[in-house]
Amino acid sequence: MESAVTNKEINADLLDDSVKTTKYVREYRHWGEQKEEILFTEEGPEFTDPELHCKDEYKVVKIEDENSVTKKIYYDYKYTWKERIIKRLKKGDELSESEISEVLWSFDQVYEEEGEHYRRYRKWSKSMLTVVNIDGELYAIEWEKGLTENQENSFWEQPYPVELKEEKITITKTTVVKKD
Repeated sequence: MESAVTNKEINADLLDDSVKTTKYVREYRHWGEQKEEILFTEEGPEFTDPELHCKDEYKVVKIEDENSVTKKIYYDYKYTWKERIIKRLKKGDELSESEISEVLWSFDQVYEEEGEHYRRYRKWSKSMLTVVNIDGELYAIEWEKGLTENQENSFWEQPYPVELKEEKITITKTTVVKKD
């Protein structure tokens, strides 16, 4: 007896019951070395849409097949680091200590105050207040400046929006003068 079904009539997709893995990765350089950060991994009967996790943050750079059941989707940021920081500050998102440090040195500093440091109590750091211009808006950053080569700067407080106001003040100084 001959079979009524020929090879041409068999749907090959029905025979493939392997799980498909889609890896979403971001490439970056760290100390001159190319690295990958896996952002998301999904498994299912089909590969998922490359644009699935892009939202407003990422863009698809390239797509590679690792093998027949694994696909890599390479993402990169849609915006520069400065543009991402501006968006996060405007949304009120918290920044890490290293991001606050980068903000301090990457944007224009328009004003700075040095706090007092008393040798007896604070010989390792000095309180600082620096105002930076970020996309036309002023933000204050309160931080601790390390005073020795072994003391790191510290950034514990989140930047906050401010405005600078100038006012004229009159100072009267009294001095003691010896009479003749």
